[in-house]
Amino acid sequence: MRKYVLRLFLAVLIISAAPAALAAAADAGEETIEFNGNGQNAEVRLGVPKAAGEGISSLQLSLNVIPEGSGASNVSFQFSEASLVNAKVKEYRYHPESGILNLYIAGTEGIFSQSGEKLLLGSIAVLDSSGTGQPFTVRVPEEGALKLPGRSKEEPVSFTELPELRITPAGGGDVTVPGGNTPGTNGGSGSAGGSTGGNSSGWQAVDAAKGYDSSMYTKESYQVMEDALKKAENTLKSKDASEKEKEESLQNLQNAMGNLKNNSPSSAEEKHNKSQKDSDSAKLKSSSPVILYVMAGLLCVLLIMAWIYWIIYRQSQKRRR
Repeated sequence: MRKYVLRLFLAVLIISAAPAALAAAADAGEETIEFNGNGQNAEVRLGVPKAAGEGISSLQLSLNVIPEGSGASNVSFQFSEASLVNAKVKEYRYHPESGILNLYIAGTEGIFSQSGEKLLLGSIAVLDSSGTGQPFTVRVPEEGALKLPGRSKEEPVSFTELPELRITPAGGGDVTVPGGNTPGTNGGSGSAGGSTGGNSSGWQAVDAAKGYDSSMYTKESYQVMEDALKKAENTLKSKDASEKEKEESLQNLQNAMGNLKNNSPSSAEEKHNKSQKDSDSAKLKSSSPVILYVMAGLLCVLLIMAWIYWIIYRQSQKRRR
């Protein structure tokens, strides 16, 4: 009888605790990426749980873009101005030999919203030499596709799910991108083929870094950014520097810009506390139904235990008689 009671008690306890375990697993979350066809372009959205609370202000995302046209193709990326309002640097580099498209985004404030929705980064387009949209496939590399320099541990992030999207332009024609620009013209927002020059993405980052006011940031963080700026500028000017060296210097500069710390601790602390309070409030609201459910389950366990012990007590009384 006692073994039966113990087994019943454990079973009820496991059932009542299951919702809490599921809620904890759901709250942990994982980084997700999403592709959506938008006419002749592929929209890219990125989800990073708790990114707003962490204050993530820079990232690097690598995608595999495979043009399917017969001739030479120009792969380009148009960043979303509406979603990336806090990003001071928005650049891309495409490497035709490997088919890898690298996106660089950096700012001094968090680039993710408190709502937790996926962040729209922008759209991919592929044109031929005449400006006609070409079919292409975009997919996520299996390992190390995402880097988040703002985190304490900066290991590359690999996605659990690897979505893939094939774009087939209907009837050809020019490719239009949200924002009104035509991909492939660069427009100061990116560079194709990893090239550098007077209007390239590398120099855009250098110009953006030179615009920062040293008095607004801590001496240590600004010094790191200034050192990265000098190195990037020298590397871009060097005729002997390889494309890999140029890209690494660009990435270091963007990371340093994203890690600049505000020189007014009170203001920064106030923002952090407000962000933390908003995050805690949202967690409390989302977890309230789960807490009630768990409490109701525990109450049921106690009632069942009381009922079982009452039966045992009655049986023991009968035996004594």
